[in-house]
Amino acid sequence: RAISDDGLTIVGWGDNPSFNAEAWIATLPSAPECPADINADGSVNVTELLVLLASWGTCPAGECPADFNTDGFVNVTDLLELLASWGACP
Repeated sequence: RAISDDGLTIVGWGDNPSFNAEAWIATLPSAPECPADINADGSVNVTELLVLLASWGTCPAGECPADFNTDGFVNVTDLLELLASWGACP
């Protein structure tokens, strides 16, 4: 039915499992502007690189801030993301 201006809130209606009409609302989390900025200081630098290197290898999904693609591993893919974001974040 409607989407907020920022695209993060969506409302509508449909049938619930009992086939009764019901309204719903979904609020999506906003994506960080610069996921590689692990400490949120506005830049990607050696601090983030050290966190990434210390987290290298397998990690539980959602528990490693350096696992930028959330595949359960901190590896070269995440390192390349960090290097691509190196410097000031928007």
